[in-house]
Amino acid sequence: MKIKNILSSIKPSTLAGFTFIELVILTLIIGILSAVALTKSRDDISNFTTSIAVQQVTGDIDYCKSLSFSKNDTITMVFDLENEFYKVYTGHNSTRTLITDFPNFVDNKVNFPKFGINSVNLSNLTFYSSHSNAQLAQKELQFLPGGIPFIGGNLNVNSKIITIANETGKWTVN
Repeated sequence: MKIKNILSSIKPSTLAGFTFIELVILTLIIGILSAVALTKSRDDISNFTTSIAVQQVTGDIDYCKSLSFSKNDTITMVFDLENEFYKVYTGHNSTRTLITDFPNFVDNKVNFPKFGINSVNLSNLTFYSSHSNAQLAQKELQFLPGGIPFIGGNLNVNSKIITIANETGKWTVN
């Protein structure tokens, strides 16, 4: 009984707990740290999206090069920069047919997955040639039989530049 009376008679001091200003400062610090963390994670997701897209494009370039060599046929990647996809065809320019069983094809074209608010932006496609059909080569990467590119050039995928060499078809990413 005495212990109960002692505990009930003890009142908290005025110094116990947090003051209002301490709670406001703590809330501001947590808010600032959250904003920094969200900004950093958005950048990380953007880099992740770009990395996956570059790997997909370069993997498909290698596959097209190998396919043209193994089938001894012309393989053409046709890019649609406005809609951010590309299609792959077999055959020479006048007798092309769409390859429908190409890896990563959805609705007979290569689309890029959307990760949150970040998306893939294909741009600055520069496959120019001094040949007579240079107009066809501008939005196309074409591998002739034997895996040799018709013409090399550049393609931007978000902030990365994929460069395809003229004679070898070897690509580099900057």
